[in-house]
Order: sequence, then structure tokens, then C-alpha cells
Amino acid sequence: MCHGSPHRIGHGLAVFRDDRLIDAIAQAGIHLEFCLTSNLRLGCIERIADHPLLAAKQRGIRFSVNTDDPGAFQCSLSSELELVARQFGLGDADLLAIHADTVAAGFAARGADRRPLGGRVAP
Repeated sequence: MCHGSPHRIGHGLAVFRDDRLIDAIAQAGIHLEFCLTSNLRLGCIERIADHPLLAAKQRGIRFSVNTDDPGAFQCSLSSELELVARQFGLGDADLLAIHADTVAAGFAARGADRRPLGGRVAP
């Protein structure tokens, strides 16, 4: 992080090529934005199972699951979350934790309600 102090990094796949960088990102609390379908269709990963999402989770890196460009990649946030749940064996508690990290990393104005689900409990 010699060239600034990012709060978020889009995609972030290259991070996982360097253990020192992974540790630095985890320690700094930098949020990674993952777009699995986009990464697959653009050839950044050969198969979904190759995505470093679980490595991020195991290393304590906060991340969100995103669509990148839902029109171009024919995906939705729901389909992306279903994909990660199915592919990586994530349960409801994991998905709620991802949601909480997503809300916390958001670009909402100061004073906005940053509690997951607006403070509501998911059904």
C-alpha cells in the first residue's frame, strides 16, 4: 500500500498471488469486491471453484459478492449469491456476514443507516 490507502478493491484476484499482500489487506481491513460470473466469463478464472473467495474468508478479508455488469454477464445479485452458496458451501449465516461486510463498505453518505438490512432481521 505504498501508493495510497484504498478502502475497497474491485475484483482483487491478483491479491491472492502474494501472501504478504493478502496479509496487508487483511490487516488494513480493505474490502474486496468479488464478481464471480464476470471473472469466469472474462477468463480471469477457469472455473468458479478457482475463485479465491474461500481463501479471503479463511484469511479474514472482508468482501462483497457483486454482479459487475448484470446485462452483459446475464446474472443478478441473487444468482451470484446462490452461486457462491452452492459452490463454496456457504450457509445463511455466511451470506448474512457477507451482507454486513457489504453494507459496512458501502459508499453511503455519513449518517446513513449502515446496519445490515437496515437493522431488520432477515426472515
